[in-house]
Amino acid sequence: MLTQKRVTLSLVALAAVAGNVSAQGLNESSGARLFYQVFDTASNSWTTSINVAPGARVEWRAVVSYTGTNTNVSALGGIYYQPTLSNVDNDATIGTQDEFRPWRTQNPLTGEPALLTAEEGETGLPLFSYGRVRFGPWFGASNTLSLFRHTNESSNAPAGSWVRIATTQGTTWPRPQLSGSEATAVNLNAIARGVSATQSSAVSPISGAPNTSHIAGTQDLVIFRCAILLSDLQDARVLTLGTAPGSQQRVGGVGDADDRRFMLWQTSPTDNGTWRTGVTLESASIHVIPTPATSSLLAALALVATRRRRS
Repeated sequence: MLTQKRVTLSLVALAAVAGNVSAQGLNESSGARLFYQVFDTASNSWTTSINVAPGARVEWRAVVSYTGTNTNVSALGGIYYQPTLSNVDNDATIGTQDEFRPWRTQNPLTGEPALLTAEEGETGLPLFSYGRVRFGPWFGASNTLSLFRHTNESSNAPAGSWVRIATTQGTTWPRPQLSGSEATAVNLNAIARGVSATQSSAVSPISGAPNTSHIAGTQDLVIFRCAILLSDLQDARVLTLGTAPGSQQRVGGVGDADDRRFMLWQTSPTDNGTWRTGVTLESASIHVIPTPATSSLLAALALVATRRRRS
């Protein structure tokens, strides 16, 4: 009984992180955008849509900007989110499947930095490992990045074939909307187990000492970098890179019907992030287009196989 009680209390505590204090509400109903970009090697630039062949490697990233009207907003406070990719080839039984590049080691005890640098967030060149860019400390196993494959609506996922990025314990796809009765500790924990980008205030409100790792600025802040190696599947398809709609922090806590979602911004040197804004989610697309030569070869092979079966 004591163990069960501790687990319940832990779930409620994590749900408080995901829902925060419901009485605060929102400072701005919109005010921010979270968008994705893919790297176009032809133009050597980041864009929202590219055409590639099967088997191509595609570099991509998540970016956030403040779009509100508060002139005191000066830096990112924090955001919860879960990157997703639709129309993914998750079938490894025939040929290859879409693969994601390895994560940056999250444990600083190994000697490898837990976060990617600003330069790694900007470059479109292949990196040795991937993950969160600049923002946020390491919190242990609960903040270690994991890749989840969803097919046939597994773990509350939408229909289709998906990949979702969260932390190790974020095994369930967060619900897009939560009513008051659905705002349980378990469902709010599906948000809390997502990817986060956070930072402390520029100056300690207690000691007055500056935070040397603080990053000022509100525009085009790169918070995540990744890459996908497409499979050898020769079907034409479009992969949409976006964010799970229900993965942002929720105004209402456990049992609260307020389902508005938000992220946090800082408004002063001693502010850890108290300015709440809604978030507009924008996607990017990867158009996989088989080359004519490959398509013709496959058609010819299929024709030969058909004739052999008839004979």
